[in-house]
Amino acid sequence: MNETKFSITRSFSKKVQVRQYEPEDYYCSSTYYFEEMPTESQKKKISKELWNFCKEDVTSAVNEQKKSIARELDSIEAPY
Repeated sequence: MNETKFSITRSFSKKVQVRQYEPEDYYCSSTYYFEEMPTESQKKKISKELWNFCKEDVTSAVNEQKKSIARELDSIEAPY
């Protein structure tokens, strides 16, 4: 028997101009597979949790990149 499973996928992305002419894309996608057909409230709950997970993951990656660039800039000696 070929059984159709139900899943929810959510994603979040952000493009950041970290340096001049150097845009960086950050992307996260996550999927949840249900064993049984979910209720509407389960769908909404999981959907929100997946989206929040992806948003937090992307935000964390962007913040780490910003910190890395700040450290790089701090290590550059002034020419005077």
